[in-house]
Amino acid sequence: MTSILLIPIAGMSWTYAMVAVVGGAWFVWEALRLQAAARRAEAAARPMRMFVVSNAYLALLFAAVAIDTLVKY
Repeated sequence: MTSILLIPIAGMSWTYAMVAVVGGAWFVWEALRLQAAARRAEAAARPMRMFVVSNAYLALLFAAVAIDTLVKY
């Protein structure tokens, strides 16, 4: 959740803040789902899904940084 540190340090606006908070919550939720499935030793534990979610989260975060920068100027 270090992505939230950009809000006060880099002066990001609410656009980035919303993407960082909601995206971070989504990422943590998926990580907890994977952990729970792994603890139950289910065949449904899909680590590749976590990889896809992490890539989507980073893409959304970088897009939010770009949009936030463009909206400011």
